[in-house]
Amino acid sequence: MDSYTLALGGTFINMHYVCFTWLFFNSDSLPDALDYMAALVHNFFIEPHYAEAFLAISFIYFTYPIVKNFTEWFIIQLTKNTAFIFTFGIYFNFVVSYLYCAIRYAKFYLH
Repeated sequence: MDSYTLALGGTFINMHYVCFTWLFFNSDSLPDALDYMAALVHNFFIEPHYAEAFLAISFIYFTYPIVKNFTEWFIIQLTKNTAFIFTFGIYFNFVVSYLYCAIRYAKFYLH
């Protein structure tokens, strides 16, 4: 198995272990914890007003192993490619100028 699969499996097991132990430490008594666990097993559906939060948390959970080494990749790209640095500089200048103008004119129109 590759390291990504092992990291994903380890994250999955660790998250379930933490949630499982939290269930018992958070409950007032053992029957309350078992009732809560039964509700988790039998009431497995997502309420419509929780769908956005569920999707956001799922996206973050599954993309973290992919992007956790992004800083090292970014530094390698900066040292390899000077055209990338120039393009990034132009893009950064455009974004900063745009934000400055947007904030300046937003204050003008809000007063």
